[in-house]
Amino acid sequence: MLKLRKILFLLFSVLYFFVSGQIDTFPVYTYTDNSKAVSVQSFLYQLKHTSEYITIDSVSKLPFTSFATASSSASAYERNKSYWFVLRLKNESINEKTLYLTLGLTQSVEFYQYNPEIGYVKQDYGYDVPDAEKAYAEPIDQLVGVVLKSKEETLLFFRIKSELSLKMNPLFKIQEQEVFLKKNGMMNLMQGLFHGLIWMLIAYIFFVYLNLKDRVYLYYIFYCSSFSIAIFVLLGYPRLYLFPHITFNVLYSELIILIGSTFYMLLFRRALNLKELNIRLYNFTNMIIYFSLFGVVVCTFFLFYDFYIYNLLCQIFSLFELLVFCFLLMTLFRIKNAIARYLLIGNLSMTFGAVIIIVSLLFFKDPFLKYFPVFQAGVTLEVLFFAIGLSKRFQFAEQEKRLAQDKLIEELTFREKYQQQLNDKLEQKVRERTQIINQSKEEILQQQEYIEQKNVLLEASNKSLTDNLEYAGFIQNALLTDFEKIKWFFKDAFLIYKPQSYVSGDFYMFFSISEYEGILLTADCTGHGVPGAMLTLIAQDFLSEIIYEKKETSPANILLELEKRIVSRLLNVSINSSLNEGLDIAVVYINKSTKTLSYAGAKMPLLVVNNTGVNKVRGTLYGIGGAKVNLKEKFFTDTLITFNEGDRYYIYSDGFHDQLQAYTNKKYLSKRFYEKLQETYHHTFEVQKKILADDLDEWKGGGVQTDDIIVIGFTL
Repeated sequence: MLKLRKILFLLFSVLYFFVSGQIDTFPVYTYTDNSKAVSVQSFLYQLKHTSEYITIDSVSKLPFTSFATASSSASAYERNKSYWFVLRLKNESINEKTLYLTLGLTQSVEFYQYNPEIGYVKQDYGYDVPDAEKAYAEPIDQLVGVVLKSKEETLLFFRIKSELSLKMNPLFKIQEQEVFLKKNGMMNLMQGLFHGLIWMLIAYIFFVYLNLKDRVYLYYIFYCSSFSIAIFVLLGYPRLYLFPHITFNVLYSELIILIGSTFYMLLFRRALNLKELNIRLYNFTNMIIYFSLFGVVVCTFFLFYDFYIYNLLCQIFSLFELLVFCFLLMTLFRIKNAIARYLLIGNLSMTFGAVIIIVSLLFFKDPFLKYFPVFQAGVTLEVLFFAIGLSKRFQFAEQEKRLAQDKLIEELTFREKYQQQLNDKLEQKVRERTQIINQSKEEILQQQEYIEQKNVLLEASNKSLTDNLEYAGFIQNALLTDFEKIKWFFKDAFLIYKPQSYVSGDFYMFFSISEYEGILLTADCTGHGVPGAMLTLIAQDFLSEIIYEKKETSPANILLELEKRIVSRLLNVSINSSLNEGLDIAVVYINKSTKTLSYAGAKMPLLVVNNTGVNKVRGTLYGIGGAKVNLKEKFFTDTLITFNEGDRYYIYSDGFHDQLQAYTNKKYLSKRFYEKLQETYHHTFEVQKKILADDLDEWKGGGVQTDDIIVIGFTL
């Protein structure tokens, strides 16, 4: 036990030797009662080495020659390096003192004060340390507290590290706790008055916005609130009162200022109505707004990624927006506008406060907060003048509205007088015409009786004509082949036959050649109604003559013979040179024993539908008869088709896919018709017929039928 005590005594003596040796070596700052903050920069010494591996144990044992005065060192320090500082301090007052040392803009500070009983005691400070974990924490300044008894002397060590370059001119100031708290209390009161005034204006403008719904007031609210929040953050209130348990850097205010600058541009553009005042300035302002938004997004990203780059980008974007602000300030000088004058005065007020701070920092080396109230006074004046400018804008808008109302009332009064004059003239004309009408009343009654008699005759004539057309339609239908005979010949078949009127220009025919042979055809004659129906009768007569009398079964030859008869008998120039009649036709010869079909068509195709899709077999591009029939000789060819199990065949006129939709006037189109055939070919013909007819009715949408329709489908 005795040996242990001797060893401890020896170690303590050695430690005291080194410490007391250092204390005696460094110049001492002697503190006496002082009501002001005093710079201790000339008594602050910096270690020449910046290694991160130097500890308090090693630095406290280094000789005085390893240090240099901080005031003679570089004014800016490299980021992410550790710097050791030492300060020798003595309390010469007769009372115990709690002294505050302000640290400036520091991110990470390790503070060491020697205690004879336990050695050096470490305390952490800076923005990397939550305020709840600090022994001393106040808004506005980063500081450490040192308690010294009367005549007591101590050696203080500081290890400072930051992601940003440290500005050290000056770094440390010393002040009594009571004086500091009193000064801070006054500062807190001033900040309360400042922010209270700002937010009262914001609340007032918010109610104005709710009433007027003009976005300019919303931009004003966001601009003012951004400034207030930025100052609130810059002075450190959130980290002390709102977020004491997390790290909170005052440089977050840089991003908030960028956001506020964006709202300033929006306010500037809207308040002056630049789109009507100066379109070039309006476009320039829009470009700056987009650039500012880009800056906000980029800085926000680097805020969470790299704080150094965040700070650098914020300074770059802030410098750019400062240049833009100066340009807009000069622009306001040139705009002859009452609102522009208020904006100009407000901007000059804030600019004056900012210039005072910049000049004091650059030329007089005064602390940032000394003239900060001047800047806040400038901001307050800016906000007030902006509010007055917006109220003037509202007054101008109301004045323009009243002028517009007066002009409208004047115009309405004029129109009322003019309308009264017109009414008087109209009444005079009505009286004159009433007199004429009364004089002509008997003549009108006679004419009315005559018209009624004519109407009776017209109704009778119309009924007779309608009855004749209905009877003609009955006769025409009777001449068509009974479709049951067609269904009997084929394995299955269906028919959609819809004349547009009482009689049709479309027809179909079936000729049974033998038990296994037959000819099926459809035709669409020129026109519809009575002219088309008359042509169908002629064409049916010609076709019966060709097939039954001449025994022709080749579809191509049938079409050729039909062409000759139409040209020679119907379109004979010597008989009537003005006729231009013709027809489109498809003829199919079916041989069930050989499972083959032979097709020829004139402007009317044959469709073959199976599981591979819709295959279109085209005929010629010209019809039978028609215009200029003698200019060239027509020819037709047969197409031989072999039946495969599951194949379905369709011949049709263009009336189906040319049907117009009632409300769009668009055609049904062949593409939709083909798709519908492909979708439904696996159904029975009876079901397929219903689907096609229903789809056409749905497309028509209650509109009128625009053409005769015929569709025949069959399979072997």
